[in-house]
Amino acid sequence: MWSVEKQIDIDLHPDAVYEYLRHFDTVQEWDTTVLCARRTSSGPPVVGSRFKVTLLLGWNRVPMDYEILELVPSQKLVLKGAAPEFEALDRILLEPSKGGTRLPYHVEVTFRRPPPRLTNAAAAFLFNCHAGRALKRLKALFSGFGTPRLTPMTRMVDKAILPGLIGFTRAGYIAAKRRRPVASTLY
Repeated sequence: MWSVEKQIDIDLHPDAVYEYLRHFDTVQEWDTTVLCARRTSSGPPVVGSRFKVTLLLGWNRVPMDYEILELVPSQKLVLKGAAPEFEALDRILLEPSKGGTRLPYHVEVTFRRPPPRLTNAAAAFLFNCHAGRALKRLKALFSGFGTPRLTPMTRMVDKAILPGLIGFTRAGYIAAKRRRPVASTLY
């Protein structure tokens, strides 16, 4: 089993953070390991709502089915994901803090068959790094509601013909997810 606990502080009221996070199909905006996510159940997200998520782990695409197990408005979200080789349990708390929200995040991954020892250590380290990166990106999404800042390098790449064309491919989309903030953090 792998387990990660991290927390971030966000300068928004817990209501706004909760409203964004309960729409779990937005996970691809802040978790760079997620290629796509979509809700498969109808209506607003409630306990029992289901999502299809595709992860990119190394070179492998891993399909996952997620379900919301617990929703406490502006306080807590608990989701369970199942993939062919493992299951994930995500717990996201929303605690009011001075000027915003403290967001403790806990995820546990359990495997149906234990991975090889050497592979397990390296993959657990990468998993921890990806979880940290996802939370940093989530914090950046909530702190940057204005126009995204474009760096000189981004502007140069966008103006060049070949790199500009590559930006419209799958590889370009994945690279841009890491460079540019997403504007859908407000519903």
